[in-house]
This record gives sequence, structure tokens and C-alpha cells, in this order.
Amino acid sequence: MKKKSIGLIAAFLFMLITAGSFFWLWTISKTEASAVSGSSVDYTAVEIESVKKEAVNILSGLENTAAIPIGVPTDKMGRTNPFADY
Repeated sequence: MKKKSIGLIAAFLFMLITAGSFFWLWTISKTEASAVSGSSVDYTAVEIESVKKEAVNILSGLENTAAIPIGVPTDKMGRTNPFADY
């Protein structure tokens, strides 16, 4: 056999194995998804009031030392903008 035909056979086998494994994974996922979606589960609501209170306690102790919004510096007023299109 020539080298080209061996490579062609190997590529065809690889393609068949890949397609077969994707098909197998697809069939397995279809059966598991249908079994899970058939059951009815009652979910309970999560209480987040304690998390809100803890966040308020943490944030109330902080102080805003940043001057936001940041003002325009006056020392650069009147200079030409190097990025402006002329």
C-alpha cells in the first residue's frame, strides 16, 4: 500500500470513530435529560435578609475618601488636544 492510501484509511477511521463517539454521547445525554425533566421538585426560597444586614454592617463602617466624580484639572485648560482630528 502506498503512504497516501494508508493516510486516507486512517483519516476515514478517525472520522468514523469521532462520529460514533459523538452519536453515543448524544444518545446518552438524551436519555438522562428525559429522566430528570420528568420529576417534579419543590424548591424552597433562600432567605437573603441576613446577607443584606451583613453587607450594610460592613459598608456602613467604610468612608468614601475618593472625590468622585473626578474634576477636570484646571492646569491643562487651554492646551491643544493632540488626539483631535484636524
